[in-house]
Amino acid sequence: MLEEGYAGVDFPFEEVQGVEEGTVPVRRFVAEREMGVDGIIAIVRTATGYQRARKAGVELLTAEVEEELRTAWGDKGSQVKKVKFPISLRIGKV
Repeated sequence: MLEEGYAGVDFPFEEVQGVEEGTVPVRRFVAEREMGVDGIIAIVRTATGYQRARKAGVELLTAEVEEELRTAWGDKGSQVKKVKFPISLRIGKV
């Protein structure tokens, strides 16, 4: 669903087409931010899937997982890297 830009989700509005001829109503953008591994971990903790797992008693970000992520990130997670977040919008009229 997320990878498709929500194109397969029911949308009960008249979709606004793009300005250019033939453009689709799903708009895609990329937000970029520089952050360290702690920022990534904080974002994961806000994700719906993570919250649902925790509510069900499953901790996805165990100490071991966090340590593996820090090691993979480089310099035990102290490096700051450019992170890209895809953003998709569906725009419609009421």
